[in-house]
Amino acid sequence: MSKKRKRAKSSQPDLRFGVGDLSGFTAAGVAGFHDLNPAAIVRELLQNSLDAAREAERDLAIVRFEVEKHNMDLVPGIKTYRSVFRQAVADQKKLLKGELPDQATGIVQAISNCTELNECTTLFVLDNGIGLNKDRMKGLLADGLSVKGNEGTGAVGNGHLTIIPASDLRYVLYGGRTEQGGIIGSGHAILASHEQDGRRKSKDGFYVKDIKDDLFDHHVFPEDNEVPDYVKSKLEWIASKWKPGAGTVVAVPGFNRFRENGKSLWELVSRAAACNFFAAFAKEELRIEFAENGDEKILSEANIASTLKQFSTQKRTRNKFPSGSRAWTAFETMRHGEDICVDTDIGRISMRWRLLHQGGGSRVELCRNGMWVTDDLPKLRRNRFTEFKPFHCIILLNACDGEIHRLVRKAEGPLHNHLEAKKWLSDKEREKLDKAMTVVFSKIKEVVPTYDNEVFPISDVMAITSQGILSGGRRAGLAGQFQEIQRSPRFQSIPDQQDAEGGQGPVGPGNNGQGGGINKNKGGRGTFRRAGKAIQFGALSVPVDKRSCRVDLTIDEKTAGSEVRFTLDENLDESCDPFGTESFVRLKIAKINGEIVPKDMFTCNEEGHALGIKLGALHPKKMIEIEFDYELPPSVNLADDVPIVLKTQLIRRAAGLENRE
Repeated sequence: MSKKRKRAKSSQPDLRFGVGDLSGFTAAGVAGFHDLNPAAIVRELLQNSLDAAREAERDLAIVRFEVEKHNMDLVPGIKTYRSVFRQAVADQKKLLKGELPDQATGIVQAISNCTELNECTTLFVLDNGIGLNKDRMKGLLADGLSVKGNEGTGAVGNGHLTIIPASDLRYVLYGGRTEQGGIIGSGHAILASHEQDGRRKSKDGFYVKDIKDDLFDHHVFPEDNEVPDYVKSKLEWIASKWKPGAGTVVAVPGFNRFRENGKSLWELVSRAAACNFFAAFAKEELRIEFAENGDEKILSEANIASTLKQFSTQKRTRNKFPSGSRAWTAFETMRHGEDICVDTDIGRISMRWRLLHQGGGSRVELCRNGMWVTDDLPKLRRNRFTEFKPFHCIILLNACDGEIHRLVRKAEGPLHNHLEAKKWLSDKEREKLDKAMTVVFSKIKEVVPTYDNEVFPISDVMAITSQGILSGGRRAGLAGQFQEIQRSPRFQSIPDQQDAEGGQGPVGPGNNGQGGGINKNKGGRGTFRRAGKAIQFGALSVPVDKRSCRVDLTIDEKTAGSEVRFTLDENLDESCDPFGTESFVRLKIAKINGEIVPKDMFTCNEEGHALGIKLGALHPKKMIEIEFDYELPPSVNLADDVPIVLKTQLIRRAAGLENRE
């Protein structure tokens, strides 16, 4: 009788750990996803939901985020989880002579704190897609095994690990309901190797009825009434609210709110969704719902524009995802751009493009199945567009576009935010992709106007004090491409002789007159004191090559003493991330009106690097031609395909300060 009871008990769903390799709490399989930001996790959840909706032939994918608090004992398998966790910690310490490695202590502490709580916070993510069956669940829980066809946005086989860091328990559960009403559930927890009944157990635990030594039928999943109410109740909600009632739920117990303390969860979710799936929203293919503490919010085509507008000044992101400003630019192209398409040997490519009348750098970006992927495309990198007037273009690939879609999807990295053609494509496939992108470039060249001169005028007013720069707006442009900048109405004059490290700071856009000292640890700022007052001037700039330039200067008023400097524009275009400092380029050989500049005319920093040229007295309407070679400060690292933009700074030197540095 006892044996029967034991067999009956073992057939019930529970968290089960099979035999596995030796691994710790920082195993490589999950460590690579440990520090991902919210955008990576939200992207993974949304792309899987979009793929599931497309497979089910839904016109609109609905994804609902719910945050709930409940008793910890409601988490399926939590009793076994606690027992295995204690055993894993003890065994890992025994393996490592009594101490866990430093990298593991934070993970263990977070798990320990969470398991000791009576109340648990869970993030539930529901969708109206095709749901889950045995085959889809098998692919979902596998490592590197995708059950998606080539039409999918991402690969389920690896992507579920992206979600693990959102759980302090490192435990995620899944449930699915098909249109026929079938229900299935499971889950995946990641701890560390441990010993049980004299056998080494894997770090990976699965919420299943049984684990079998069978490659083709490894897990026995709970189905229908065997699925715990923790998951089943959400599937029943889907059946009652969304017709035809199929869909999936992802449950993240021990939800840590992405460890973004003080930030609104809705803001994190809506920003990640809007910035990465603007194309899907624009085409009315995606709707986000959010519920927490009785508060309900929605993100859809109706409010995507206002949502993106909130983030349009954000320039910096992590993990190569689009910033708010870049997403806003791309969304504007989706709304106001012109449709063009081109036929290649591997399929038709659809695009939307528009001129950037406000200036900025030209950029071609790729969206696939409604999700932003990359702006670093073979044969379409920014340095190829220096002769074009500033434009923005989005390539819109869909599963029905043929082999081009398959090759791009195959070339994507695990986070689907860049292409690794050399890694994932064969030589023949890479050649096909390059050829297709070359055809795209030719099409862009047909429709986008180019500059018809090699020299482009820039009318600029810049005021420089000892602490910073006042300008009439951002220096928009790329090498070989300069545009007129209007003087700002908020321009204010600053006294000539402010102290170099104190007093009131610059007054102008984005500064509000707040003072502050010079940061001596950033590039050329701390070792090159700014003293003097701006001179109104005009300039003709001609880029000679990557490290040479010619600038023709004229001034509006006579000055007894002057100096010119050139600084690397920290905003390469309206969507690039800033460097965080104004960096003076280091001048090498320089000529004025064809004559080599002697050493005593250079102003140098404390290390002896030439950062400026003393021009002396200047007369209005008399042009000065300056030619110079330069190198970038060692603190600035730019990719080879990033164009260099220099800002000219012409300064009237105050009396007695001609040689002060």
